[in-house]
Amino acid sequence: MTSTSADNTSGSTPSVLRRRTFLAGAAAVGGAAGALALPQLAQASPRSFDADVYVLVVDGMRPDELRSDLTPTLTALADAGTRYSRAQAIDVAETLPNHAAMMTGVYPDRSGVPVNKIYDRELGTTRDLDRADDLWASTLLDRVRDECGLTTASVLSKHYLHGLFGDRASVVWDPAPLIPGTEHAPDQFTMDALIRIVDEHRPRLTFVNLGDVDRVGHLDFSGPSARIARTAAVRGADAQVQRFVTHLRSRGLWERSILVVLADHSMDWSVPTEMVNLSRVLNVDPLLAGNLAVAQNGGAETIYYTGDPAGRSAAIDRIIEIALATVGVQSAVPVST
Repeated sequence: MTSTSADNTSGSTPSVLRRRTFLAGAAAVGGAAGALALPQLAQASPRSFDADVYVLVVDGMRPDELRSDLTPTLTALADAGTRYSRAQAIDVAETLPNHAAMMTGVYPDRSGVPVNKIYDRELGTTRDLDRADDLWASTLLDRVRDECGLTTASVLSKHYLHGLFGDRASVVWDPAPLIPGTEHAPDQFTMDALIRIVDEHRPRLTFVNLGDVDRVGHLDFSGPSARIARTAAVRGADAQVQRFVTHLRSRGLWERSILVVLADHSMDWSVPTEMVNLSRVLNVDPLLAGNLAVAQNGGAETIYYTGDPAGRSAAIDRIIEIALATVGVQSAVPVST
């Protein structure tokens, strides 16, 4: 059961960045890659595909942050390359479902990753979908490696992303150092790792997540200090992308590179007093009290009925009724698990 209250949702301008430069997704519209089917990959030898592909996610970047005064590198990439301004995020618009969509090309009902956090009935508690076996579908990382015989790499800043994708890639970076509380490695260290892996392994497909923008975005934005921090994080991510482009140029790799820059979701900055919490209103209902588990997922609450199976249908109807009567709830959708 998912009840949606809101979408989760330096220096001078660089020289024009030409060649195969692409900007897709949230830097353009705050969305994730569209759900594309993954047909059988053509059998290929390592020499039959000459481009190096880098899929780089600026986690949580908003479309209105793509502007020359704030993100000069990303703006130049968008202007000189191909911009997909109608890309959309997978709902629930959070990190794990959208990264899964990017690499699997399928929707959550097939990837097994509909949200960041679930209620695990076997454990009797909530947990992140951070295990390799939580991702049901094959990914481009393992298929390009296994079917094409090419080296792939994952450089993912967030601990739970690293766990979800496991060893799907040929080369896997274990994010470090992890910041307590955010459980992600700062963009500086992530880019250090990416550059090192490119130099040492020359992967043909690389999946990268820069997490600073997202982690700062979850602060309370009702005050000025958080917005200053957000601006610094966005500028910092842009500088790291410029650093990577500069490195590819210096190594003579830019002409053979395809750079896809996107984001997994945008960011909703509702003021704290307007947040919706269904747990309280649901748990005072006689039919539901003591028979629910709730996993918080940004602007969505995933609600699980844990009571007598015989009462499941009536309970779900009651959950939907209460949710839709709650101010701020946009939709309530029953989902079988």
